[in-house]
Amino acid sequence: MKVIFFFAKGRSTGGGGASRLPGNDPREKKSRQKRSTFVENHAERMASTLNSYLGHLRHFAAYNVRRRLLDSVDPAWWEVLSLLATLRKVAVRRGHTRRDHVLQELSQWERQWAKQ
Repeated sequence: MKVIFFFAKGRSTGGGGASRLPGNDPREKKSRQKRSTFVENHAERMASTLNSYLGHLRHFAAYNVRRRLLDSVDPAWWEVLSLLATLRKVAVRRGHTRRDHVLQELSQWERQWAKQ
């Protein structure tokens, strides 16, 4: 009888210890950090692209097409984007726009200058 073992991608069979537990792999953490910074930096562009598609599809009886389009978007984007219940418009959540990031950096610099 032949036994086949399936391991998650990037996992080894030999005693990797705590570093090999799910969620503790440093490569996965770095990948998640890169993805989250990419999502943060490109949230407004993604929202405008989706709104363009949704605007064109609004003129047709294409609710299911809009739904499938929005279902195909990676879940990481929905941490920074919000959607109207009618599936007609995507907006960037508060605190995730480029303007908000710039204002946050400026306030940090002002605090540093105040300390000096």
